[in-house]
This record gives sequence, structure tokens and C-alpha cells, in this order.
Amino acid sequence: MDMNDSSLFNTPDKTNFLFNAIPIPCFIWKNLDEEFILFDYNSSAIEKTKHKVEEIKHKKASLIFRDKPSILRNLNRCLEKKVSIKEELPYKPFTLEEKDFLQIYYEYLPPNSVMMFTKSIKKQKEIEKRYFKTGDKYMTLIQNLPLAVYSVFTDVNGTIEFMSKKFEYWTGYTLQELYDDPKLMYNIVHPKDRRRFVDEYIKAFKNKVEYSCEFRIIHKNSEEIRYILDHAIPIFSENGDITKYIGMVIDISEKYYIKKRLEESEEKFRKVAEQSSLGIQIVQDGELKFINEKALEFSGLKKDQVQSFDIKTLAKFIHPDDREKVVNQYNKRIKDSSKKYEPYEFKIVNKEREVFWVESQSKKIIYDDKEAELIILVDITDRKKIEQELKETANLFRSLAEQSSTGIQIVQNNILKYVNQKWADIFELELEDLMNKKASSMQKYIHQDDLEFIKKQMILRKINPEKAKNRYEFRGITSSGKVKWIDIFYKDITYKGKPASFITIVDITDKKHVQNELEQVSKLKSDFLRRITHELKTPLISIKGYADFLLEIYGDELPFDALRIARRINEGTKRLEDLIKELMEASKLESGKIELDLEKEDLVFLIKFTLRELQPLIEKRSHKIHLDLHDSLETFFEKEKIYEVLNNLISNAIKYTPENGDIYIKSEINDHSYIISIKDSGIGFTEVEKKLLFTQFGKIERYGQGLNLDINGSGLGLYISKELIELHEGKIWMESHGRNQGSTFYISIPIRKSN
Repeated sequence: MDMNDSSLFNTPDKTNFLFNAIPIPCFIWKNLDEEFILFDYNSSAIEKTKHKVEEIKHKKASLIFRDKPSILRNLNRCLEKKVSIKEELPYKPFTLEEKDFLQIYYEYLPPNSVMMFTKSIKKQKEIEKRYFKTGDKYMTLIQNLPLAVYSVFTDVNGTIEFMSKKFEYWTGYTLQELYDDPKLMYNIVHPKDRRRFVDEYIKAFKNKVEYSCEFRIIHKNSEEIRYILDHAIPIFSENGDITKYIGMVIDISEKYYIKKRLEESEEKFRKVAEQSSLGIQIVQDGELKFINEKALEFSGLKKDQVQSFDIKTLAKFIHPDDREKVVNQYNKRIKDSSKKYEPYEFKIVNKEREVFWVESQSKKIIYDDKEAELIILVDITDRKKIEQELKETANLFRSLAEQSSTGIQIVQNNILKYVNQKWADIFELELEDLMNKKASSMQKYIHQDDLEFIKKQMILRKINPEKAKNRYEFRGITSSGKVKWIDIFYKDITYKGKPASFITIVDITDKKHVQNELEQVSKLKSDFLRRITHELKTPLISIKGYADFLLEIYGDELPFDALRIARRINEGTKRLEDLIKELMEASKLESGKIELDLEKEDLVFLIKFTLRELQPLIEKRSHKIHLDLHDSLETFFEKEKIYEVLNNLISNAIKYTPENGDIYIKSEINDHSYIISIKDSGIGFTEVEKKLLFTQFGKIERYGQGLNLDINGSGLGLYISKELIELHEGKIWMESHGRNQGSTFYISIPIRKSN
């Protein structure tokens, strides 16, 4: 059978038919994700390997042939070039019981596979060796050796007596070309190695010794670089001169690349180890073979101080409390055949007497061809400090919780994981009866009128936490049947690594009683204000009517003193009328019975209208008004109510700013509101005075302070303004840096696109 006839495997039918009929072991390697996988094998392979081949089915070729890179190269070359390849090599795969000499054929199998045939030629090689001195067989053996053999004269031209065909494969030149021009051998040597190649040859020739040199050669066509070992022995004439060298050239590329990868791996390991935040040590036969900078930090020593350290010396840097534990662990690992061990923690004390907590993780490795122990030290000092702080915090929390006047509960998966004594006391329960009980069992201590509301909140906390209330009040029922008002607060926390709820309760029963009494007092106050304003309104109308009558009918006839008194009565009734009006409005606002009639209006227009209404007062006080307003600020509000607010704030700025003052009115727009600021250069407010603003009857007394101000007012204006702005879902506030520093009042009105 011709192994090079790939047409045998053109179709699946032929492949299936012939595959198991092939009398020699055959393997199909499929390329998946740039890795060759053993996809299938024939019955001859199973028989030859005594079924061991079944253990490596679907395994990677890179693992199976890691010690034979030539096989990997030929697999890739066969697939890439789509060519047939033949190879002979001594090899002992683990599937065979003894070393064999294999002849391997590689055949491309579309679209992404390679079929490998293996044939044992061990007996053939043994026969060739037996008849080594026989001419034709000797030459055949020479030509098929995995190394190149040559004989070269030491004349000026370096005449070649003999070269094996391996040189053709390695150099790209034919043997005839090399025989005709021996200098071509110099050309194939890598330019960087030529000087050394010549020097080594001349040195050996002068000293009449064997010649040996490692260098690179370059294929003239493919420019493939091959690392070789050239070794030759001199042949002497009768007079002791070297007449020629007989040598052999071995391809050491595989060895070189393995060595280079090992060196690169070792260098990478050292670089990574030196930059690592982990302490790394390698201990072999009780001696320290390697230690990185981080591990040195733990001891406070320099590298040259620990070169000859053994395990007993290193033990001196272990905290006395942990020394015995660490030594026992080390001895245990020496006796244990396991490759990896459980990590453990201990303390290290450096030469400065500083203490570090470390976690030690170790693993057995091969270092310089011998078993050693790789020890990784992780600095866990910060973690230990945090653990200690958490422990102290937990103890502090527990102490505070036990002494707290607030009931505290931690609920996880509907189980009461923690309950303090105060919680038990509020519901008149025994603490031990609550621990690790279901949280739902507490429902029986909730008032029936509040139970549905609380159930709804609990469901919301599970399905839509954003809509659930974190704080609310309800009525609880104690074990003796008492009704208590409870203020409850929820917060989501992590407890022992899992989600949980932190819940606090406060008994507000007494507070509720006081609150109810205050509400009754407030209601009485409101009723009193309504009644007193109504009672004052009737006689006030009569007094004002008579005063107007006297001034209109008899004004020209009254004596000067009587006329002055009548006018004062009239002015007093107007002020009293304004006060009663403000009292009635404050009472309505407090009752919450006012409903707004919102219309789309322009805030800028209303400000300018208010200024026109107050122009006589502005001129009287000789103030300058500075406007910084937008052209238009449209939104929905009740014009009369906002006019009342603007009138109150601007008139206050006019009245409480000494003559010839400056008043600045400015508009701003933020994401959701229009903001109006009214800044004056008046007398400002002290910290005590600020607290009185926006309260009922919070009038600040200016009389008798020598201020040139209009000091009339009820003290209800700012309170009414605040209530009206908040009724529009806006805000009102004030800023002042103190006496004679002026003040700025702000109002914000929501921007509404519709009513």
C-alpha cells in the first residue's frame, strides 16, 4: 500500500471502509481552535497499544507529544501545506511497553484533519546496525540517520570528501553544489555566529584537538533557522599532521528552544515574583533557595543576609505564640506526599519588632530537578485589624443595644436573628421566647386596625422596595392586652454575609397623648382666633363707619383737634381691619380648608405689577430698585395668592431698609422651579431674630431702637407667605449675615406644564 496516495481518503465511504482494514496503527488528528485533538483510531492501534490508546482519545497532541515537538511540527506542516510527510524517530509513547523505532506517515485529510500512520522499523534498524560495516547498508544507515555526517580535508579550500543527504534538507543546497563550492557551508552559518564558528575551528586545528561548536544555520530558501551542534574528530597523517576532520552535526533546535523557554519562564517568574505583593519563598532540603522582596519585608532583612538561611533560622522570625504551630506544619508537609496543603495563619516579628499577620499557602514543586516547597505568604495584617475592629464594633453594638431605650431586631429570611431586651419589654415578652422565631409570628402583637397596612408594607418591601415606607407608626398590643403606639424604622443591611433587615421600634404612646392634647389646644386656639376676629369685625365696622361719616360730612366744620382725632381713629381702624383680615386668613390656612385656583400666569408680569402698586412707598423711602429678570416665567399658580406673597416681601424690603437704600430683584431657573430672590441693603437679622421668622405673630420689635423704619405690622405676613408658597408646593427661605448686613428672601415656584 502506498502511504503517500491520499486519494484513498477522498470520500467518507472510502475512509470508513479502509480505516479499520489498515493493518498498521492509524490515528486521525482533528484541528480544533488551533489545537490537534485525537479524534479517532483504527482497530490496529487498539490492538498494538493493548487498548491504552483509548485513554488518550480527545486529548490534545500538545500534551501527548510535549517531549516530541517534531511530531507537532509535522502535524501543523501537513495541515498547512496539505502535503504528505514521512518521519523516522526512536520513541516510547506511554501506550507502548518498550521503546520503539517508528516510521510515521502524515496524510492531509480535508478539511481540517491529519491521518497519522505508524509503523515499527525497530527490527530493520537492528539489522542495519548489525551489518553496519557492509558498504551499501552502511551508506544507507548514514543517509537515514537523524544527524548529518561529513568528512572534510584541512586543505586551503576545505575540500569535502563526504556529506550525508541531511545537509540537503537543512541547507537547501544539493550535495553536488556543496562538493563543488565548500565555501557555501560558510554562507549558511548565521551572520552573528560566523566569527565564532571560524575561531573555534582554527583553535581546534592549531591545538590538534577535537572540534566542537554550537551555532545557527539558515536554509537558503525558507530562511528557517536551525540550531546545531557540530562535533568533529581529527584524522592524523603518519607525521602527526591533521589531514581531515570526520564529524557529525546534530540538530539541537528542540533542545535550544526548550532551554530558552525554561530560561524565559524562570526570568518571568523572577520578575513577577519580585514585583508581587505576595511573599514568595522556595525551600529545598531545609534550605532557603529563593526569597522575593515582599517576603524580605516581613523579616526586615536584605537578600544577602538570608542566602544561607535554613528553616530553623527562618523560624526565629515567627512570633513565639505561633512558632511551634508553624514548625509542626512544616514537618507534617515533609512527611505528607500531598502536592498542596490547606493554608494557615500566623504572626511574623521582624528585626524592628514589628508584628505582621500572614497567611501561608504552600505547594510541592520541582525546582532544579528536585522536589521543593513553594511557600506563598499573604500579608493579612490589615484584614486582621479589620476583623478585630469588627469584633470590637459588634461587642460595642451589642452593649449599646442591650442598654438602649430603643427596641432592636435583626430579621433574616423571616427569622429573628437578634432581639434586644427593650423590644421584649415594649411588648411585655420574655427575650428567650423571641430568639430564632419566625418574624411573622409577631403579627399577633399588631392592632387589627393597622395589620392590613403593615402587611401591605411588608409585601412592598419584597416586590417594590422603593415604594415601601421605611418609617411609620402603628398600634401594638402587649401580651397583657395594652395598646401602645409604636414608631418603627426599617433599614436593609448585610448580616453575616447575607441580606437582612435592621428594625428599630420606639414606644411613643406618651408622645401620642401629648400630641393629641396639643392638637386639641391648637384647635381651641384656631376656634378662638376665628371667634375673636368675628367679634372684633362687627364693632370695627361701626367705628370705621362713624369715623368716615365724621370726616366726610363734618370734616370742614370740626375743630382742628377733633379733626386730628377723627383721622387717627380712621387710620387705626384701617390697621385693625388689616390685622383682622390677616388673622382670618391665617386661621383658614391653619385649618387646611383653602383650595387653590391655578391658572397659567406670568411671574415676571406679576412682579412688575407689584412694584407699580408699591411705587408711592418706594418713592417715599427714596430707594433704587434693580431688576434682573427673565422676559417671561410662565407656570400655573393662583395670581392673587402669589401677589400677596410678593407684595409682603417687597414691601418688607422697602420698609425695613433705611432711606436711599438698594433693593435687588432677580429671577433664576433650575431643573424644576422658578426662583425669585429679593435682596435689600437694610438692617438684616441676628441669629435670634431668624428663628422668629415665618412663625405666627413672629414680629421682630424695632420700636425704640433709633431706626428710621416703618415698624407697623402684625407679625403674620411672613407666616401667611410661607403657608401660601407651600400650598403651591414651593419653598420660602431667607439669608442674612447679621445686623446691618442686609437680607435676601427667596421663593421657589414649581414649573408646571399643565394644571
